[in-house]
Amino acid sequence: MRTNKMNYDFNDKKKWKCIGTGSERTCYLNKKDINQCFKVSEIKKSKQSKREIKYLSFLKKMNIPFTHLPELYGIVKDDKYIGIIQEVIYDDNGSISLNMRNHMEKFSYDDSMQDKLLTCLDELKNYLIEYNIIPCDLVLSNILIQNTKHGWKAIIIDGFGTTEVIPYNNYIPFLGRKKIARKWKRFMNDKVTPYLIKI
Repeated sequence: MRTNKMNYDFNDKKKWKCIGTGSERTCYLNKKDINQCFKVSEIKKSKQSKREIKYLSFLKKMNIPFTHLPELYGIVKDDKYIGIIQEVIYDDNGSISLNMRNHMEKFSYDDSMQDKLLTCLDELKNYLIEYNIIPCDLVLSNILIQNTKHGWKAIIIDGFGTTEVIPYNNYIPFLGRKKIARKWKRFMNDKVTPYLIKI
């Protein structure tokens, strides 16, 4: 799928509903289509956005299925801002899916709940490795847990792509998968396991 690049008027973005914010970007719900959102950053602070646009466009070109990523619909910009139009991830009850940290804080996690979480995380890991999709920042807030009638699904919504100047890992799957495995092991050891122990 070819993504659309278009000019967009961000002058009224203060009226948009904010559904997420980070150090560089703010995510707004599209008033015209609540299944889409604008992930917006200032041009002068858009390093992360530009890296993500480049990497997600690369995945599109390679026909990678976005089964554990939000669908990419387009890129918008004006003279001050640049944004990515992406899918909004909803639970079956119509609410926006919670990120991992909020999900674990909201629900009472018994052993069966922890097993469900670890199972859906394992599915995400296998997906990343199978398609050599390299995350640059694996943290609890970058992964949503979508609750559907089919079970839980982990979807990574932020922190995509390699930061290397020459991205060998993108084109040499052996190297990319080794990097994914290292990052995943560190993520589980440093972020997930300690959090589950505290619950």
